[in-house]
Amino acid sequence: AAARVVEGPAEARFSATEAKIQARGENMSVAEATEAKAKAEADLQAVLAVLAQAKAATEAKAMAEVELKAVLQADAEAMSRQMAWAQARRDAEAQLQAAMPFLLQKADPAKLGPAIEAAKKAGVAAQTVAMAEAKLTETLKKAARAAEEKALDEAERAAKAKAEAEDDAREEAEEDLRAAMPFPLMTADPARLKPAIEAAKRTGVWSPLVESAEAKLHEAEQKAERG
Repeated sequence: AAARVVEGPAEARFSATEAKIQARGENMSVAEATEAKAKAEADLQAVLAVLAQAKAATEAKAMAEVELKAVLQADAEAMSRQMAWAQARRDAEAQLQAAMPFLLQKADPAKLGPAIEAAKKAGVAAQTVAMAEAKLTETLKKAARAAEEKALDEAERAAKAKAEAEDDAREEAEEDLRAAMPFPLMTADPARLKPAIEAAKRTGVWSPLVESAEAKLHEAEQKAERG
């Protein structure tokens, strides 16, 4: 449309002026010829101005198209990034939900912990992440209590076993000590009584019984010395 406007009235005026100059030819005065030439030049300048405007409009249109294409490309890339981020968030939320325990069940910290971190990075809703963190904290506390109770039970069982072993050793040492003690009016055997006394002391046999055995041992040793 712009090209047709350029080739319209301006060119027509220029051509008409040129035809008049040729028609009048030799009968034209110098003043008339100068005026006709000036008019022709003015028409030519008008044509050139219109052509320049058309060229500028074409260049502006091309530049606008390039800028529009760049804007559309940037918008497409931004949309692509937005879609990728949204998909990553959906995936992280799905993994978090999969790691969450059912009602009355305990969470698996090895699964829930990493799922929570991934959800935070992906921008999952804060409320959803907070619920998962609460479940994880509850599970860790229960696990700590269970471990503490287990350690306490093991310590109690070990202490009980140790006490029972000590009782058994003491009872056995007491029996051995009583067996090594001489009957009334008899002399003890130092080789048998002395080790029994030592064992009784180590295991905590009743002290009056140990003292009685030591007296019997001392008596036997003195008798052996007198020959």
